[in-house]
Parts: sequence; structure tokens; C-alpha cells
Amino acid sequence: MSTRRERLERKLEKRGEWAGKAKARSSAAFASAHERASVIPFGQPILVGHHSERRDRRYRERIRAGFDKAAAESQLAKHHEQKAAGLESALERSIFDDDPDAIERLTEKAAALEASRETMKAANAAWKKRGIEGAAEVLGVQGAADALRRASYTADKRPFPSYALTNTGAEIRRCKARIEAIRKRRERAEQAEQAGGVVVRRHEAHDWCTVTFADKPDRAVLAALRAAGYGWGKGSWSGKLSNLPEEVERAEEEAKAEAGECLCVPADHYECAQHEAEREKREPESFEALEWRIDAGPIVRIV
Repeated sequence: MSTRRERLERKLEKRGEWAGKAKARSSAAFASAHERASVIPFGQPILVGHHSERRDRRYRERIRAGFDKAAAESQLAKHHEQKAAGLESALERSIFDDDPDAIERLTEKAAALEASRETMKAANAAWKKRGIEGAAEVLGVQGAADALRRASYTADKRPFPSYALTNTGAEIRRCKARIEAIRKRRERAEQAEQAGGVVVRRHEAHDWCTVTFADKPDRAVLAALRAAGYGWGKGSWSGKLSNLPEEVERAEEEAKAEAGECLCVPADHYECAQHEAEREKREPESFEALEWRIDAGPIVRIV
């Protein structure tokens, strides 16, 4: 399954290709129109009433259409270039949850923000005691001047107003929350990988179900989940247990078979030797007093 960064890189590549093709079409249209226009002598008017009037008007209309097409293709090329620039900027400055080094980069970002917040606090404290000279000792002369200039536009005249500290603290908390969410998401993905590719968590008391895939499933499974009202979020599909698609249940059975797990549900029904052995371990004394018989079908417990 491709990551978001890989998808954006493919989009960036496509935008570059589209911009190049639009530029080529613009150049070709401009050259064609310019070549047609060069045939008409400069300042030559349309001879109204002459037998060549209709032909001349159509010829000039094709010239105008050629220049219009060249301008439109040029604007389209600029549009694709702007979109490509935005994608390139996003790839450079963004940290995506599915990046392999997302946790490390977010940890570094949170540490840098915490250090910046401590510097803000120290600058405010120094400014409160010794004014701009104290702030300059922490931020430097230019840094203190810039900070005080920004603060002059607010009611809080400190180098760093209260909202700057509040916003920095909120960004730190957001980074830490993302780190925790990414860790949980990766744990769920690892569990799905160990389970054969998919894990279905059923919450029967609330009629709720969470489906986690190790890799991107087939289109038929995704379509079935969407049709059943399941939504994607935090690395899993969630929705009503009563609407769980049959495609997901089959995928779960295949995953369990691949992982070597038992397929019978629930364990209390004694439908396989594995569950029978598990119950015997939990209730060893009760098994000595039980009498068993084999009927046509599964093993039946006789009390």
C-alpha cells in the first residue's frame, strides 16, 4: 500500500508532465497562428464587398483562435506549475503519519518547540527585569528588536505575548498526540500483519465493529465497507457490527486460516479440539465427571 508521500510525489510528477505538455501545445499554437498572420501584409484591411471578404474573415478568425488557444494553454501550464509548487512545498515541510520516520521527526519538532517556548519565557522574564537590554541578552539585539516590534501591535508589550506561548504549547501537545496516535496505529497494523492480514474487533454490546488491514484490501472489499456505512479513520474502518460485509468476514476467515487460528465461533461451543483443550485447562476437574458421545455432527457435551 502506497504512503501519502508517495501519492503526492506521483501527483507532483504528473503536474510537471501536464505543465510541459501544455507549454508545448501553447508554443505550437502560437507558432501556427504567427505563421498564418505573417501572410497578411501589415495594416491590410478586409476588403468589404470583395469576393475574398468571406475567405479573409475566416482566415483571420483562425489566426485569432490560434492565439487564443496559445494563451489558454499557457495559462493552463501556469496553473499546473503553481499546483506542483504547492505539492513540492507540502512534501518539504509536512510530516505525514505514514512516513517511516514520522515519530522521530515529530519528536524532534516537539523538542524544538519546547526549547523555543523556554526561550520565549526567558526573554519575557529578562525584559520584565531590565527592559530591552535584558531581552537582547537572550535573543540578541536584532532578535529583541524584531520581537518588540511585533509586540507593539498588540496590547501585551512583552517580546512574546501570551498568545505566542499558548499557540506554541498547543502545537507541542498536538505533536505529542500525533506521536501517540501513530504508535497505536502501527501497533494495530502489526497485529493485523501477525493475524494474517486483517483483524476484526467486535463490540457486540454497542453493535460496533473495527476492521484493520495490514495492506490495502481489494476494491470489492473497500466498496462493500463503504456501502455498509463504514468510515475510515486512524488506520481502521469502523461501523455497525450488524452491517459487517460478508467480504470482510471471508477475508477474516482467510487471514485466520493463513495464521493457523481456529475458525469456529464462539469457543464455548466446543466445535474443535483446540477449544476443547482450552476448556479442559480452565476446568480440569469438570472434565473427569463428564460423559461424552459423538452424534452426527459436532461434539456435543452431555451433563
